[in-house]
Parts: sequence; C-alpha cells; structure tokens
Amino acid sequence: MHVIFFDQDIKKDFGYCLDEIEPLLRHGPVSSRDLSEYRDMDDMVDRLKDADVLVVGVSRLSAELLERLPKVRFVQFLGVEPANFVDMGYCARRGIPVGTTPGYGSNAVAEFAVTLAMALAKRVTRADRKVKEGHWDITGLLGGEITGSVFGVVGTGKIGSLAARKAHALGAGILAYDTQPDEALAAECGARYVNLDELFAGSDFVSLHLALNNGTRGLVGVDLLGRMKPSAFLVNTSRAQVVDYEALYRSLKEGRIAGAALDVFPEEPLTDFTLGGLENVIATPHIAYYTDRSNRNLLRKAVESVLRFLERENANQ
Repeated sequence: MHVIFFDQDIKKDFGYCLDEIEPLLRHGPVSSRDLSEYRDMDDMVDRLKDADVLVVGVSRLSAELLERLPKVRFVQFLGVEPANFVDMGYCARRGIPVGTTPGYGSNAVAEFAVTLAMALAKRVTRADRKVKEGHWDITGLLGGEITGSVFGVVGTGKIGSLAARKAHALGAGILAYDTQPDEALAAECGARYVNLDELFAGSDFVSLHLALNNGTRGLVGVDLLGRMKPSAFLVNTSRAQVVDYEALYRSLKEGRIAGAALDVFPEEPLTDFTLGGLENVIATPHIAYYTDRSNRNLLRKAVESVLRFLERENANQ
C-alpha cells in the first residue's frame, strides 16, 4: 500500500512529529509532494499514479484528478469537513471512502477565536503597526475588555462550547445559538440560548463556530450584520461561506460594526485583499488550528483513520 500526501511536504509541515507516521510504514511506503512541485495536471498524475491512499490537507482534490488515478481506493482529509477540499460526489459514485480527523484541534481553534476577540478589543494589531511605523501615539487605541461584555457564540459544538467556556472564564456573559442547545454549557456558564436576531443584537462579540451546509451557507448576511451594535466585533474561525463577505465589507467600511477578525476566506490562498486589508480587520491565513499539539493530533488521527480503512478492507477479503 502506497500512501501519498499529495499537497503537503510532511517533513516541512510535520517534521517534529513524524513518529506518528510509523504505524503506516509497516504497510508500505509513505511519501509526500508539495503543490509547488507539480508542473501541470499531467505531471501531477504521473507523480501520484502509484497511490493507493491520497491524503489531502490544503488544496482541492478534484474529480478530474481522481478520474485519472484509478488505483486510489481511500482518501484521507486532514480536517473535519472535507466538502470544500474533496469532490465528495465523485468519491461516492466511485465508492472511495473519505476519512476525516474529528476533534483534532478543537481547543486550538477555540483559543484562537477568543484571542482574536481580545486582540480586536485591545486594538493590538493597530497599536503594533503604529509602533513599527515609528509612531508613539495612543490616538484611536482606546480598548475594551472581555470582562463585563456579552460574548455571543453561534454554534456550540466542541469548538463553540470551548470558546464560550473560555470567554466566560474571562468574565463575559454568554449568549448562544444552536439547533441543539448544550444543557451542560448553560448550567456551567450561565449561557443563555436565544435566536440569532437576539444574539447578534445583544452581543459585544459574535464568534462563529458553524459547520458549512445548505442551512448555514450565507447565513450571516445583511440582516444579521445590520442587527449588530456599532461597537461590536465579529470573529470567524469556522467557514468563510457562512458569511456574506461582501455585506461584511460594506458594514466594516461604513463603520456599522467596529471590526472583524477573519481566519477563513472564500478563496484560499487569498489573492484579493480588499476585505482583509481594512484597518478594522484582523486577517490571518487559516491558522486557528495550527499549533504543535493540534498538528500532532491531526497526523495521529489521520494515520488511525487510514489503518481503520485497511482493517475493514482486510476483514472483507
């Protein structure tokens, strides 16, 4: 069995935790390719033609490519929601299972969301730019505090509930929205579940932790953004597509909300910096999950997923 990480150089990205791959090496070679190595589609097919398992992490694994790789019988996604990265319809039609790595970085993302909220409130990035530009000036840097604020959490699954607990520990009151309320969160943090209109209208910070599906795509648009306080901040570490970024741009540009922190964008890598370049926006390159502990968890869970596939395959032979 040949496993190929088709879009990441694992020595570069996972060099400190490659010991997690050792269980796979007992079943055959493991190799990796960085996207920059491929000259074109034909070259990509040639380099991947021996793969039994493809591991995808940061780019799109298309039906066009999979069609030309008949040997592939399993796809492993380095993440939780593969739909943006893997042509799930094609995989289903061809009978190729797609593995995921649930829960690998929940705490990392929750910490990052609260960190972004604090950075927005404290004007950290704006202050940093001023000093680096040679200006020792506090004009426009009056900050706010999490303590005593209302922290709205949209989606209280693993990540959202952790973010709510962290904000609560800092002294914030919690408003929450989810189609399946977490009773333990309500009991432990005094989180009050409300509808989206009330959450957006009543929160000083709104942190999004939603899965992307037909019900959430474009959910945060003109209407909900229009309900936010002019002093409120939006944080998105979930999926870019749950927010109408054009509407968000207008809200930010016109000062109808105070700011936003965005770790995800509709097209990645980002090439249009119109939104990310606004003074009241913190933009980061999809790194909420990216910690040493999370990366190790990610690799270990991916290996375990591939091994479970092999076990099932052997059991059915």
